[in-house]
Amino acid sequence: MDGRLLAGWVVVGGLPAPGTKPGAMTLPAPGGGHLPSGNPAAVATPEVLPARPKKTGPMPDFEAAAADTLLERAFADPPPANRDELLDTARLRYQRALKADAKHKGALLGLARMYARMGDRAKAVETYARYTKAYPKEADVPHEVAVAHARWGDWAGAAGWCDAALKLDPENRTFTKTKGLCLARAGRADEAVGLLVRVMPEAQARVAVAHALDDAGLFDASRQQLHLALRADPTFVPARDVLAELDGTAPPVAPVADPNPVVPVGHQEPR
Repeated sequence: MDGRLLAGWVVVGGLPAPGTKPGAMTLPAPGGGHLPSGNPAAVATPEVLPARPKKTGPMPDFEAAAADTLLERAFADPPPANRDELLDTARLRYQRALKADAKHKGALLGLARMYARMGDRAKAVETYARYTKAYPKEADVPHEVAVAHARWGDWAGAAGWCDAALKLDPENRTFTKTKGLCLARAGRADEAVGLLVRVMPEAQARVAVAHALDDAGLFDASRQQLHLALRADPTFVPARDVLAELDGTAPPVAPVADPNPVVPVGHQEPR
């Protein structure tokens, strides 16, 4: 065969061009273009493109974490000049996370804590309630709500939330102490002592109640608890020292000498 005719036939497509593998030969495809001839199935099967991923929207974990950071910046000491802006942005990011996941733990708890620290009691309680409804077996959060009520001076409300926490964890010493001190601040000394003696000696419990009563301005009731503490344990030093201070019988505190006194220039110690 003439070499020129062979070369022309190669160009037309009858044989693969020199230097190519036979499997790489192309064939006309329906509608134009070429398909690889090495895979007969590819000729009959149209190409299928992968589906585009659906838009997922905001990521609640990221939004809640970003809001937590903004919240800490807002409550830094000293307060930043743009505190209100930081709080608004944090609130929006918590709410964005909750829009994506209505039961997101971090966003619910973060938003409740933000309202509590802002002093917005109604919204704080509402958001805490949403959390405890979604996660009813977590005892730490009801106790956290109790502490928030104590900061607001709502001692009855604090004791009630302590009950909710103790229902989930009846032997928790921290929950028991919190409820006892809240009862004492509410003036319910006997109930407070009866609860605190479950986790500490009686004398110690009565001194703790005495301090809470003193903070509440119930001075006579506080003194009575100190006397009862000494009756329970005559050697209990904290009760004895506080009573001695109240009665004016505590020994005077000796002044502590300054180890580095200021000596005037030209001063000479007497010989």
